[in-house]
Amino acid sequence: LARLVRLARLGKLAHFRKSPRFRSMMKRKDIRLVNLTLGLVWVVHVLACGWYLVAALHGDQLNTWVARRPVDVTGDIFLIDADSAEQWLHSMYYILTVFTTVGFGDMFPVTVAEILYVIIVMAIGAVVHSIIISQVIHLVTSIDKTNEFVEKQAELVEAFADHTEVNDPARDAMRNWIQKAARTWVGHQFDKQAMKDMFTTGVMPRTLLGSLPTALFMGKLVQNSFLRANTRMGAMPPRLAVLIALVGQKSTFETSSIIYQTQDFAFSMFLVLSGTFAYVAFPSKEGGVPYAQPIKVEQRRKNSLDRGKSDFLASSMAWLHAQAGKKKQPHVEDDASSLMNLTHLCPYQLFSTGSHFGEIELFSGSQRKTTARCEVSGTLLALNRQDLKQLCEEFPQFKAKWTFLASRRERSRIKQQLDLTERNDVLSLARRTITRALERYKARGKTASSQGVFGASSEEPARSQPSLPSPQDTNAAAHAAEVAAMRRDMDKMNRKLDSILRALSNHGEVARVVV
Repeated sequence: LARLVRLARLGKLAHFRKSPRFRSMMKRKDIRLVNLTLGLVWVVHVLACGWYLVAALHGDQLNTWVARRPVDVTGDIFLIDADSAEQWLHSMYYILTVFTTVGFGDMFPVTVAEILYVIIVMAIGAVVHSIIISQVIHLVTSIDKTNEFVEKQAELVEAFADHTEVNDPARDAMRNWIQKAARTWVGHQFDKQAMKDMFTTGVMPRTLLGSLPTALFMGKLVQNSFLRANTRMGAMPPRLAVLIALVGQKSTFETSSIIYQTQDFAFSMFLVLSGTFAYVAFPSKEGGVPYAQPIKVEQRRKNSLDRGKSDFLASSMAWLHAQAGKKKQPHVEDDASSLMNLTHLCPYQLFSTGSHFGEIELFSGSQRKTTARCEVSGTLLALNRQDLKQLCEEFPQFKAKWTFLASRRERSRIKQQLDLTERNDVLSLARRTITRALERYKARGKTASSQGVFGASSEEPARSQPSLPSPQDTNAAAHAAEVAAMRRDMDKMNRKLDSILRALSNHGEVARVVV
């Protein structure tokens, strides 16, 4: 019974086979090559066992291949007298030579059973060998295509570096980045326009198209606030979620990575698939101060002629500044001070799984108004400006709602930035956000319950009930049931928020924070 219980654990493998981790492992070329090799060995082993059984089940084993096969140089010792391991090895050797159509001639069938079995082995071997060889060729050529794509991207970077005369440290950094990043881009290269035509021309069955949104990105896309914002206007068109997933660019960010900063051009908005991100600024008495990365200007020595020209220009500019009464030279920070400033940035608005940010600048056409940073490593789905514009044209009923919500979210962001008057971290901000949400939820519950069962003030005395139910009693009963359901939901929310607060305080991690 204990062994049966242990065998039942193998059922977990079936669950693991459906996981994204298993699928990503099976896409690796080295894993696929190992699987093909093990599959070939298994097929050869099964047929080798059958080849040995042909001799073992024969009536006269001295007339079979095991009695004709010598195993020493003199030819006095035959395979029939050897141990089972050696017999298995010779059988594997013969089947493999048949599979590869080599045929050395040192082993051959004689009896009718041996001839029939070898015919079957050659038929199976022709199919299996062709499949395995074609798969191996596909793997090798795909590796070549990957290297070709990476080399092409590296050539683009090199051409840009030559055109802009980038210095050696920056050139090396760009080379290292493109060598790592380009390999992850290969799997995402496909004809998006052809796929879009497949979704929009009615070729795909409606039932299949309707089931796709809940399967995109493990169901996280349809739960995003950017798509859920329009649920009150009616059912969300399945093509909307599918097209967003089609044009979106998935990117992974590590903790403390800057997504964008103030005064950047707004190229994309971001949907949070995992992790925690935040708007950050420097705290001050007047509120949060946006961060913009300083640009370090490096001065180099030149030859005597260039140095003379630069000294002349420098002295002329210094005289002009002195005559104009220049106040103070701007402070140019080095790398160390810039890194220190990054550590002084404090979050003032959080975005976790299911949230989105960066859309207000796309709708208003302005530069970035704040800096976004990754607080807990996660994944974003970037939606390009042109793609968002095209979605608004194809789904005009959602454009007004998105624009209105973006403006309201921007007002909330400004208010939260003005409240950033002292240093904090992501944990304290998460606790404060959850506490405020809980207080608002409780306030709504108290407002509903304060109206009483009959819609009057709770201070009014209860009236005597008539013997027969009236329409007013029916409405009151329905209202009482609604209030009771609201109280149950509030209690459930309280327990959930308490568990999140305990997880934040015990583990020191940012759980899923609903902003």
